[in-house]
Amino acid sequence: MLEIQRNFPDPGFGIGVLNAAFGALVIKRTAEHRRGQVSSIAQALSRAAALGALGLGGFLGSVFGPRIGFVASGSAALLASLCGAALLLLRFREQESVEQQLADRVE
Repeated sequence: MLEIQRNFPDPGFGIGVLNAAFGALVIKRTAEHRRGQVSSIAQALSRAAALGALGLGGFLGSVFGPRIGFVASGSAALLASLCGAALLLLRFREQESVEQQLADRVE
């Protein structure tokens, strides 16, 4: 088991990349006068989700055992990530469509 863990990158690396990408996204997509508000709301939601995940993971681990708890938590996180990515793609396509329509009207 230890050999398998050595082959995977440090999980902290992924979190660092995610935080940097999210910060860049907030700066790029948010009006300057709203950045503090958006950032604080996102951080509050992130911390609340982490707190809820600790409770849910502890409950699943105590009721079904650690292995099932980890698999269920990982599956739920993967599903949430895929749903979030799909929603973002739909939103960006919708925004590009509106921008294209506006550009067509100007021409």
